[in-house]
Amino acid sequence: MLAAARPPHARLRPAPEHRHGHTDQRRTLIPASVELPLAQHILPSGLAPTVYKRFNRVRKALATAYYLHISHHGLLTGADIGALAPHQMAVAARSAGVEAPNSMESRELVRALLRVFNGIEEPETAAVEAPVSRDELARALSGLAIVVQAAAQGVNR
Repeated sequence: MLAAARPPHARLRPAPEHRHGHTDQRRTLIPASVELPLAQHILPSGLAPTVYKRFNRVRKALATAYYLHISHHGLLTGADIGALAPHQMAVAARSAGVEAPNSMESRELVRALLRVFNGIEEPETAAVEAPVSRDELARALSGLAIVVQAAAQGVNR
């Protein structure tokens, strides 16, 4: 687990992996990344450009958050998530095979997803405003869950 009393400038480091790529004591093999298709590959043509952009932003945030979650074995605290620097997210995004989350909205979406993945109800401070509503995040996750399931089954859309 990440130490709660570490200095603010300390880097987040993934916990060491167990042998054979297993990441927890139950020996569950969890893939390090999931390839999600781009919006233009699965959404119908003719939609507003903002729809494709929003889908791809959520896709990028989901891939980045998933990589951070898995590489830290689900042990990120609210303080860890709040302290993630843009360069840490950029490294995770590149490792996950997507572009870095460059906008504040994308980075906050990564943080919101990490809170969901780690069972954290609210941001550490009340001053943090999520750029998307919980309902919008839930709808995006539901839609992406269908895509992930289809990809895992080898279904091309």
